[in-house]
Amino acid sequence: MCKSTGAFGLAAILIAVLSAAPFDGAQAKFTVLHSFTISNDGPGYPYAGLLRDSAGNLYGTTEISGAGTVFRLAPDGTFQVLHAFDGQDGAYPLASLIADGAGNLYGTTADGGSAECGGGGCGVAFKLAPDGTETVLHAFLGRDSDGDGEDPESALLMDDAGNLYGATIEGGVHHRYQDDGSVFKITPDGTTTILHGFRGPGDGSDGLFPSSGLIADRKSNLYGTTTRGGAYDAGAIFKISPRGKERLLYSFTGGDDGSGPSGGLLRDRDGNLYGTTGGGGAFAGGIVFKLASDGTVTVLHAFAGGQDDGAGPDGGLTADHAGNLYGTTLFGGRTEKYCPSGCGTIFKLAPDGTQTILHKFSYGAGAFPNGVIMDEQGNFYGTTQQGGADFYGTIFEFSPR
Repeated sequence: MCKSTGAFGLAAILIAVLSAAPFDGAQAKFTVLHSFTISNDGPGYPYAGLLRDSAGNLYGTTEISGAGTVFRLAPDGTFQVLHAFDGQDGAYPLASLIADGAGNLYGTTADGGSAECGGGGCGVAFKLAPDGTETVLHAFLGRDSDGDGEDPESALLMDDAGNLYGATIEGGVHHRYQDDGSVFKITPDGTTTILHGFRGPGDGSDGLFPSSGLIADRKSNLYGTTTRGGAYDAGAIFKISPRGKERLLYSFTGGDDGSGPSGGLLRDRDGNLYGTTGGGGAFAGGIVFKLASDGTVTVLHAFAGGQDDGAGPDGGLTADHAGNLYGTTLFGGRTEKYCPSGCGTIFKLAPDGTQTILHKFSYGAGAFPNGVIMDEQGNFYGTTQQGGADFYGTIFEFSPR
């Protein structure tokens, strides 16, 4: 069931909940913290969001410079490549990083790590120690193996015991549906288990191509989205129990309720899930949605694109204690030579349904943002896929006040 309304109730979000003051456009400040430059920095084209530690260091990944990199940007502006992938240890990281209490970083690469998948590798899950030592936790073997995944493009999730959870876009355990994706678990000793292999849209009972990170509730149930599959092959929201039983919570129709969810989910204390779809909606520009515990989906905002709205929300959502949701769109906002459909926006969605465009990107300062994170003062940090001084993307800070 889907309904559309301008208002919604949001309890305290369990992930990334921070306080933020009301937006004052006259006092907003946008700062480019770093412009990626192939000739000087090595890396370019960040396709994932950022991780921020308690000292204010920002961590992320870039897709190119050989096989991609992991980087750190210090509060004083010092930029450092922490690791450059060589293919054998992974290639082309496309997901945000996570960290443990000891400062180790964890992530995935979409390729590399083995001689499978046409010789380019099927992707890896990796650990990067504070001293720069990288460990391949698992090299995926792909669709031709006996039930392994292929092409992990989503961030990892870590539980209190140090187990890692994630998803691959392809591979899985159902040989009849070898390209449909999987959800996996990696234990601290490196044992990898495929918890679920997706079966695709054949009978409408399962999803296809999970590309977003997972979240968990207090009972260790996992939640995520698939960009396709479900009853209408327009994407789905799924739940996997600790025993590996999977159930589709909602199938998108591709109409007003959106299509192609790929940005991950937020969950509040009442069990409601919040997310975005990159397409569909009343204006075909994607939506922000709420999935209630009774299975009802509410469209909180339908993006219209153009100069006054965003389009193509990507990178997931974050929230503050007041129940405001924040995110980015790849398109919409300011149109320029290299952004004929708009360079992207940062948006705010208030509990009463009011949507505000906080910032419109311009190509010279970075375009096509990958989502935002917030610090304790309500400042936003993120990356853009392109633009900046040398067109290879940027790291930015946005202060709403």
